[in-house]
Amino acid sequence: MKANTRTWVPLLAAAATACAGDQTLLSKDQIVRATRGSGGQPLELLWARTDRPWQGQEFFVTVHGRDSGSETHYSAAVYRRTGVGFTRLAELRSDSSSFLEPTASWAAVAGSNARERLIGITEILPGTGNLRQEHLFVAHSSGDLISVELVSAATAFAPRLRPGEGVWKGEENSFGDAGLAFTFYIWKEGDANCCPSAGKVTGTYTLEERDGRYRVVAHSFRREPVASR
Repeated sequence: MKANTRTWVPLLAAAATACAGDQTLLSKDQIVRATRGSGGQPLELLWARTDRPWQGQEFFVTVHGRDSGSETHYSAAVYRRTGVGFTRLAELRSDSSSFLEPTASWAAVAGSNARERLIGITEILPGTGNLRQEHLFVAHSSGDLISVELVSAATAFAPRLRPGEGVWKGEENSFGDAGLAFTFYIWKEGDANCCPSAGKVTGTYTLEERDGRYRVVAHSFRREPVASR
């Protein structure tokens, strides 16, 4: 297995402690055609999304990749229009993981009437564990891109597990305008890796904000038997 060399470029104005990122102005064509991997090799555009969450704002989210069998390189990035071009706010590169199609959705902020535009990039980690890492950002009305912490639903559910039970694989998340939701399964001792028998858990997340910091946490759980196959 290759070592994962994913590294985020610092966010522009995302927090008080953030460093200035790459402020080079790029056109969409340059972004699409000139993105390269960690070793300098050209990458193919796999997904691209233009989002206009607030009046006058425009964000451009891309996923590039190259998988030749012996070499795997992926890049996911978020750009914001600045004048006649785009500046890169954040980028994630990996020589082992891949990325799914970026998402953008409106999420209500718990305890308020506010809603925020949530940009999501799902990273698929190598291996048989179906493990995923979610990279979430709030595209704030100020124009800032703010990183969002995600508290794993499976981790939050752990105190409710019965003796001999475990969540062996990661949850599958869905971030859309209809809500922030998750699904995962529960294994018990003696189960095969392919066949969890102890239950299926579905539920919803909620977006929280405190002092300008955001996190997504599990809000509700529903445990039900696994359907017979």
